[in-house]
Amino acid sequence: MKNNILSAQIRDSLTIAEKRPHFIGFLTEAEIAEAELELKYNTNEEIQIMFWGGHEQAKRKFLGLFPFFTEPSEENFPIQPITFTFSKLYPLTHSDFLGSFMASGVERDTIGDILIEDGRCVAFLREEISPYFQSNIQKVGKVSVQMNSGFSGDLPIVDHFEEITGVVSSARLDCIIAFLIRQSREKSANFVKSGYVSVNHREISAGAKTVQEGDVVSIRKSGRFLIDQLGPNTSKGRMKIRCRKYK
Repeated sequence: MKNNILSAQIRDSLTIAEKRPHFIGFLTEAEIAEAELELKYNTNEEIQIMFWGGHEQAKRKFLGLFPFFTEPSEENFPIQPITFTFSKLYPLTHSDFLGSFMASGVERDTIGDILIEDGRCVAFLREEISPYFQSNIQKVGKVSVQMNSGFSGDLPIVDHFEEITGVVSSARLDCIIAFLIRQSREKSANFVKSGYVSVNHREISAGAKTVQEGDVVSIRKSGRFLIDQLGPNTSKGRMKIRCRKYK
């Protein structure tokens, strides 16, 4: 496991969770993958495990560890959604909100997903910092915002995509990378060997790895892609591919 601090934190938390629920987070997608691997090799049958980030499509999540006598529940997690409203005349971005949050002096892992649409932002925060935010943030950048606990209605759209279709010679990772970044297979293989590629948020160094439908492939400086469909084969034996690039 690459993140030795997170690894040690999880091992300590497993001991705490024998007596009471314990939470680590918010974790990034890469940290979640690392945590899942750590928990796979450090199992405790008396501890129940749950990841939750405040909504079904959350990217940043808490790891919840629960003793056998406690039923894991979304309501147990110390997460507070906050809704910010502002004039639709000002197109505020994720970076605008995150920058204002960080400038207030809080740590990054106290902030979960930040979902934005015209005139509204829903941010998921550690419960204990919610009062501090409501007292200290009146503007994001130079734009005045109004703040309320919770959210109503549908959440802003989490992800936006650009659909990509084509054909590849096989489902090998180096072949998929070559298609996604429009480079030769040799150059794509070097990308993989150099540690520029991850699959499902874990770095992969073997170009021969087989990519599966549903995998998320990330390529440093080139973007992140969701593989929706592999196959069927064309009459010439090449494999059809349909995927989406995260915008």
